[in-house]
Amino acid sequence: YGDVLARLEWDVPGGHHAYLTGFWNQEDVRLDLPAMDEGATLAQEPGPRVEELLALAEEDQARWGNRALSAGLRGEWGATLAELRLAASRYEARLPLGDSLPLFAEGRSDRTRLTADFSHPWGAGVLTFGGSLDRMGSSYRALALDTAQGPPPGTIIPTRLRQEGLTGGVYLEARHPLGAFLRLRGGIRMDRYTGDPGVRLAPRVALTWLLTEQAVLTVAAGRYHQFSNLHSGEIERSLEADQGTVGSGGESASPLAVGTANHLVVSLDQLLLPALRLGLEGFVKDFRGVSGTGEESLKASGVDLRVARDGERASGWLGYTLTWFWASDGILASGSSPFSGRHLLSAGLAARLTPRTGLRLRASYGDGLPYTSVPVLRDGNQPGVEEPKALALEGDVILNEAPGLATGPDEGFLRVEAELFGTFFPSWGGRRMELRPYVRVLNALNRRDALFYHFDPWRSQGPEPLAELPVLPLLGLEWRF
Repeated sequence: YGDVLARLEWDVPGGHHAYLTGFWNQEDVRLDLPAMDEGATLAQEPGPRVEELLALAEEDQARWGNRALSAGLRGEWGATLAELRLAASRYEARLPLGDSLPLFAEGRSDRTRLTADFSHPWGAGVLTFGGSLDRMGSSYRALALDTAQGPPPGTIIPTRLRQEGLTGGVYLEARHPLGAFLRLRGGIRMDRYTGDPGVRLAPRVALTWLLTEQAVLTVAAGRYHQFSNLHSGEIERSLEADQGTVGSGGESASPLAVGTANHLVVSLDQLLLPALRLGLEGFVKDFRGVSGTGEESLKASGVDLRVARDGERASGWLGYTLTWFWASDGILASGSSPFSGRHLLSAGLAARLTPRTGLRLRASYGDGLPYTSVPVLRDGNQPGVEEPKALALEGDVILNEAPGLATGPDEGFLRVEAELFGTFFPSWGGRRMELRPYVRVLNALNRRDALFYHFDPWRSQGPEPLAELPVLPLLGLEWRF
């Protein structure tokens, strides 16, 4: 496990402010699957694809990570406040799957976003407007070393699915008081998506009521659009359809679908005591165009609760989220119930032990989080390829056929993190710096956010956590100057 975060901020001529932020994170788990090494020895004919598979087999690791870079400039031009931002990010994951044949699944998601936001006084209120240009891309690949009779030993069967989408939009929003206790905010956004005819309009409105000096009630409604990634079952079907030619290395490209959501949110923000704050929110949402739901509408409702206390030496918070999903055709159902529920409980505490040392604790418990299935079976009708019987067991069928929107671990996950840190302020070259060394302990890595599980047909009838290491200590240093 490793991560690096760096941020720079500085003033530029003209009274403006610039910033630059970079982030890198990577995690990996060594699996020690003997079939990887044995299968790799079957690759006897040289070639770039064989060399690629050999390199993957030698690593014998599941690996995933994030990269992100953002830059911005904000300042005032007369009475107008403006902010320009450019951001790019990438997420990559590679998972060796199966224990009886070498099979590698890879996925990558890229996004680049350029935004411009402006705000200008409008009477007693504020007028905001701006635009954005957003490019998204996703790719999925299955890379297997075929050991069956038919193709020569060492034949690699690669399949790839790629999705891309570009969207541009502009928006206009106004905020204005309606008396001493009411605030109205309303606006509209207009977007154009590649592969989607016409223009998508997204209106929104919110009414805020100042109940007392310590309580605010907000009712908001609106619509938004965004790209929707393929459902895991659609990814599997696309990859299987690409396997008709052994060793062809073909690539299937498709545009990203556009999903729509309508929402109604009621929230209460209340200051119970000078240092104690309560937030309560209830919502109802209706989704359309979400991959995996067909033409049916997917609905969701839930509640969020958050309590926070800020003190001079200690601060803490407690949060709880409960969400229900349902659809008329039962795509989320398990058994006779048309509903799929998820909930998450989280809490945190930060305390200063001495003027130079402190302690942080974080805990979270979740249940009902979904799997993301990865296909491990090959098309039995493919010429010259025999489906490995060792993989066609009950657990595999569950992972490949159950709807990924609903299925999840039978047990919830509990994660606890603790951090002990110190703070020092040395000087270098006449400039004061801040050094923050820390020792952090990550817990429940084997069930972390229910992200990665694998299935060994000979070991169990269900999926198991990918990592077997439940606790990991970290040493880190935060440097500010």
